[in-house]
Amino acid sequence: MTTPDDPGRISQEGFQLTVCRAPACRLFLWALFSVAAWGLWSLLGREVALPDIPDARFQCLSYTPFRGDQSPFDAGLIVPAENVRADLALLAPHTGCVRTYSTRMGVDAVLPAARQYGLKLLLGIWIGREVKDNKLEIESTLSTAALHPQSVRAIIVGNEVLLRKEQSAQGLIAIIEDVRRQTTLPLTYADVWEFWLKNPEVAAHVDFLTIHILPYWEDQPVAVEGSLQHVDKILSEIQAAFPGKAILIGETGWPSAGRGRETATPGRVNQARFVREFVALTGKKGIPYNLIEAFDQPWKRFQEGTVGGQWGLFSADRQAKFPLTGPVSEHPSWRWLVIAGSLLSALVLAVTWRRPLAGWRWFALAACGHAGVGVVYFYVRQLAHAAITWPDWLFGLAGDAIILLALLLLGIILIAPGSRWATTVPPDLLRTRAWLLGRLPPGMSLDPPERLWGLLRGLTLISAAVMALPLAADGRYREFPIAFFLAPALLLWHHPPAGRQPLEAWLGGMLALCIPLGLAVETLANREALAWNGVLLLLVIPLRRVMLLEWHHLTKRTGEGGNPDSYSTATRASKPPINPTAPPRAL
Repeated sequence: MTTPDDPGRISQEGFQLTVCRAPACRLFLWALFSVAAWGLWSLLGREVALPDIPDARFQCLSYTPFRGDQSPFDAGLIVPAENVRADLALLAPHTGCVRTYSTRMGVDAVLPAARQYGLKLLLGIWIGREVKDNKLEIESTLSTAALHPQSVRAIIVGNEVLLRKEQSAQGLIAIIEDVRRQTTLPLTYADVWEFWLKNPEVAAHVDFLTIHILPYWEDQPVAVEGSLQHVDKILSEIQAAFPGKAILIGETGWPSAGRGRETATPGRVNQARFVREFVALTGKKGIPYNLIEAFDQPWKRFQEGTVGGQWGLFSADRQAKFPLTGPVSEHPSWRWLVIAGSLLSALVLAVTWRRPLAGWRWFALAACGHAGVGVVYFYVRQLAHAAITWPDWLFGLAGDAIILLALLLLGIILIAPGSRWATTVPPDLLRTRAWLLGRLPPGMSLDPPERLWGLLRGLTLISAAVMALPLAADGRYREFPIAFFLAPALLLWHHPPAGRQPLEAWLGGMLALCIPLGLAVETLANREALAWNGVLLLLVIPLRRVMLLEWHHLTKRTGEGGNPDSYSTATRASKPPINPTAPPRAL
């Protein structure tokens, strides 16, 4: 707290912290953090050298034409033929083949467009559980293929239907044989490599095997550094299990964004690395392949989270994600982030130029511009990858407002530690809830700073619990909202909850429980999960007193092992005094 005799000196546990009064000192701090930020961002955004894609062309790419909010689950949707033509015109310079998964919903327009641009096709028949739908799929694909048989390389009868358990091996074989009686085109079936080994009898009924090898999605995820060795190993196992049978790697690739799975981390550089090194490997070994996929498919995020919609070599708006030659950077615009952080830090220091602040506060102010820009950048980046519908964006932008508000309050605490906004003790969640519902007792009110602090604390703790519990229980398709909670977590340390606050205690207990559960599920190999649990720890530690007090209350030891001084005044006042001379109550 500021001492009355000298507002420029801060007393903390007996130590006097000196004031950085000289302008040169403040300029030095600004320059120091600008250089440090440049060094950090240059490391995060460094260009990684990778092998070039020969002629910038791929053998084959999975193609699904849905754009925006379109999806295969939209009843009655017919994809415009001009969209299909535009897509294949974009892909033609980069590949000689595309793989489809159905020819319904307007996808049959791929046949004439492929012929126009000189592309070959792996035509897919989507097989599911329903016999009626399967017949419609077979009729659509075979009738379409009959019009342009010269453009069809093969027909893929079913995709991962054994993995989804929608058909048995014998049921699938019957469908394949039914299709064979109706066409002379080569037939295959596509599934994850494990399901070929589990159902080897299917191999005798296809002309070649189409296997999926996705290191990221393996039960034991494989880091991008070991992904090629994994692909090579699996390919050797399949060749040994089915000697003499031709094999096509029908799906392989790497996501450009989304949550990490143990050491398997999505990212722009990792996607480029996998794709470019995989193409180099297959070129040396002569392995036929099809990459998943040409364009990002936002609709897959509903089923697989952010990562599901981020497998495209092109984004959903048809922009290339990374160059096919030359080095690749994870954050190509990092220099602008350094400039933005430096300008914000300069603005903060300029506004507070004449304020007599402790040296450590100037140190924090010089850093806050870069830290704020970094937090907002990573949050907005995650939001852009994850959001699908307008409610996603609405809630996401509300989250951005919470981050900015938390950063603003942190700035006020640093700049004006004695101000009303900085010294306000946040009300407990029960009082905040009563204010929101208009149920505060007569004579009790909350002033604007208390309302703001109470709302911010409540939103922080409740949203953290809502997000942490599913992540700990079943986080396979969920993101780690690290950037969202960093600034609000730091605010909890400014005025930690005190006294008996049951809601805060229960929320803190839930968050504390999520830490070991999450680590057990994710393992210590997942650095992203470690960072998330570190954020949870930042939230839990300031709540330790109210959690301990609530534990004492629940175990009926509040008057024995608990500290009576830690009770809130309201709690103590609510208890009637004990009269030792009063007669015992009748049971």
